Amino acid sequence: MKHGTTNRRPETDSARPEAMAGRDELNLVDFPIGVLRHQQPVDADGRRLEELVFSVDAFTDSVGKIVPQKVTIRTSSKFGFPTPKEEELLIGLMLFCRSRNNFTEAKTKFQVSEMLGTLGWPDNGRSRRQLREGLDRLAGVRLKFENSWSTDEGKQYEREFNTGILDSYELRVANDGQGADSRELTAIQWSAEVFADIQRGNVKELNTAEFFSLERPLSRRLYRYLDKHLKAGQWFEMDLLRFAAHLGITEKSHIGKIRERLKKPILELEQRGTLFEPLLDAERYHRLGTGHWLIRFRRVTGNRSETTTQRDLSAPQVSQNAGEKALQQPSPHPANRRGNKKRFSDADRKLVQEFYHLWSDNAEHEPTFHECQQAHSVIQQYGAAKAMELLPAVIKLMKQRFPDATSFGATKTYWSLANQKTKAGQSTRQLEATQSDSDRKEEQRRQQEHQRKQQLHTEWNQLDELAQAAIRDEVLQHCTDFVRRKIEQQEYTDSLVMLACLNRLDQKQSSAESTPF
Repeated sequence: MKHGTTNRRPETDSARPEAMAGRDELNLVDFPIGVLRHQQPVDADGRRLEELVFSVDAFTDSVGKIVPQKVTIRTSSKFGFPTPKEEELLIGLMLFCRSRNNFTEAKTKFQVSEMLGTLGWPDNGRSRRQLREGLDRLAGVRLKFENSWSTDEGKQYEREFNTGILDSYELRVANDGQGADSRELTAIQWSAEVFADIQRGNVKELNTAEFFSLERPLSRRLYRYLDKHLKAGQWFEMDLLRFAAHLGITEKSHIGKIRERLKKPILELEQRGTLFEPLLDAERYHRLGTGHWLIRFRRVTGNRSETTTQRDLSAPQVSQNAGEKALQQPSPHPANRRGNKKRFSDADRKLVQEFYHLWSDNAEHEPTFHECQQAHSVIQQYGAAKAMELLPAVIKLMKQRFPDATSFGATKTYWSLANQKTKAGQSTRQLEATQSDSDRKEEQRRQQEHQRKQQLHTEWNQLDELAQAAIRDEVLQHCTDFVRRKIEQQEYTDSLVMLACLNRLDQKQSSAESTPF
């Protein structure tokens, strides 16, 4: 079992009735408030650290130039820095504050069992200890923002700003060994600075159901950060080292390690298909120079999958008062409903049917209007033959990244990626074929050279002493000092001497063959 997910239980609607109503504080998104690991960081001597610093140089619109942005996190070694558990707790507290009083009061009350249910932690003694420890850390941490705390909806930045997250908390726990009474209330008090920022409206909506369901701490951090920054446009890109600093990745000077740390979190969010689209590494990462890379994300547009119900597939209901003519008319094809405004081709329906055949071995699926509409768009972009050719590649990608998909609508984000991978595969095969042909020609050339060298050896041995001496004299006119010294010392069998003599013999024969009679 993955570390950090031991206490997570399957999410249910009843456990999180308000999960979709979450909020996130914008200033607590751009930089981490703690560490990405559940263990506390230590120095070279094994002592707990009491300060962490995350910094970037960024262009700021409000001043029109690049300014250093920094967040310094300070805490006592007794409590330690906030961990991924405390990041979950922070989002849970924001959710309760919004649902209890809609941020009208800095003090928020909740029941321990309610909070544990929202976080997906089991209601037991261990979780209650973690909750108490988490509140200690959130109340004990201090954050110093330098040019990185927005005070006017992200348009202005305080040069230097120091704040906490919680001013205080009250946690009542029963001591009878049976767990806390669910009627006992717990209360937290937001720090004045954070609560004032919340009341200014410096918050955004957050799908807390999806946030809590993510398995990896870095996935949750990545989700919060991109959920904010992908709102501005379809594409988001940033220098990779700067991006790593915003997420709290400590391997900030090693591009390969940063990409490796991001690999699984990015894949986990790609599989969800609700935030950004899958991309090839060549698209995700772009090299600008030595040690200088960009990372890119493309926001998901439209629905990830269709929600087809059985009612969509049934024949339309006919009123008992309808005329005999209406009763005798055949039911329209599901793909041609909606008033027959659009009729789809057999190719559209065939693409959908082939998907279900390959995906779930269902050869009798009847395409819906929406499925044919999506298939029509795919065929318009790639052509019918090409779409059918790409379909196995689309399914292969989905088996890897979205194995729980149930409908053709889930293919939406994979056609472009499948097309790119297919092109890349074709290029690789073409390159391999070219390389194979080149290797074959090179091998033929080596064999010919070997045969020619053997032939020259045979012809050299057939020459008399005077002919061999004459060739050595010709070699002396152009040879290196080493070969000259060997010939003068009469070391005629030296390998370099023999090579020079054979090359001269080859030249003489080639010259004789090219001379016309």
